[in-house]
Amino acid sequence: MPGMEKINKKIFKTIFFVAVFASALSLFFVINNQKPAGKIESSEADFDNNLKIIFFDVGQGDSALIITPKQKTIFIDGGPDNTVLYKLGEYLPYWQRKIDLMVLSHPHADHLVGFNEVLRRYDVKKILMTGVLHATYEYEEWLNQLKDRQIPIEIAVGPSGIDFEPDTRLQILYPTESLAETKMENLNNSSIVLKVTYGQNSLLFTGDLESDVQSTILDQDLSALILKFPHHGSTNGYSEKFINAVNPKYAVISAGENNFGHPSKRTINALERAGVKILITKDLGDIIFNCNQTKCVYETTGANANAGN
Repeated sequence: MPGMEKINKKIFKTIFFVAVFASALSLFFVINNQKPAGKIESSEADFDNNLKIIFFDVGQGDSALIITPKQKTIFIDGGPDNTVLYKLGEYLPYWQRKIDLMVLSHPHADHLVGFNEVLRRYDVKKILMTGVLHATYEYEEWLNQLKDRQIPIEIAVGPSGIDFEPDTRLQILYPTESLAETKMENLNNSSIVLKVTYGQNSLLFTGDLESDVQSTILDQDLSALILKFPHHGSTNGYSEKFINAVNPKYAVISAGENNFGHPSKRTINALERAGVKILITKDLGDIIFNCNQTKCVYETTGANANAGN
C-alpha cells in the first residue's frame, strides 16, 4: 500500500538518524575520556584537587612546575631550550596563560633559556631571583624582558617566608644575604634554595648548590619528603651531612644525556645506602607528584614509567 510505504520510509529515516546520533555521541565520550599526552591521573581520587609537582624531562637542565589546589602556578627554572613550552601545553589548560610566580634559581643557560620564550607567551605575575651578575646573551635578554614588561621582581634573601596561599608556604633558605649586582666566581653557589610546604609534605628545590655552601645552611630546617637533588646528581652536589639533614624519601635528579657523568655513581650509591628512592628524568621522563595534606604519590611518563607512593 502506498501509505504504508511512506510510513515505513519515515520510520527507516528516523531509525537511521537516531543510530547516527548515538554513534556520534558515543565517539564524543570516548574521545573526551582519553588522557591527553603527558597528563596523568592518580589512582587515588582524593588527590585530584591537591598540590601537583611536575619535574619536566628537559634533557640536561632543570625545570619544574607546581600547581596549587587553587590552580596557582609556580614555575621553577626553564631548562636549556624551548621544550618547556610544550610541557606547559601538556599540563595546563589551553586557556591558562598565567604564571603566578617564576623562580630562576641561578642564570646558567640550562636553567634559564626556556624562560625567555615563556615570558613572551605567558602573563607572568612575579619573579623570584637573586639578581647576581652574569654576562651572557640569554641572561641579558631575560633582564631586558623583565624591564620591558615591568614584571615585579623579588630578590631572594633568606631565611624568609612567602605565604603563597592558605595551605601552601614557600621558604627561601638560601642565599642568606642579597646577591643582587654581585659577581660570583662559582655561579652554582648563587642558587636559590626554596622549600615548599603543603600540609605535612615538603619539597626542597636546590638549583645547582654545591656541597661547600650546603654546609652553611645546615642549621636551618631542611627536612623534606622530596629533594630536587643539586646539580643534576653530580659529585660536587652531594654532601652526606646535607642528605642527612634533608632526610628525603625521594630524590629527583634532573639530567639528560651529557658528557659530565651526571648523575655520578658515587651519588647514586650514597643515596641507595641512605634508603632514598631515586627518580631520574633521563630514565623516567616527566616525574609527577600528586600530594594531599598527608601523603604524596607519584607517576612518570617515560618508556620506563612507573608509579609509587
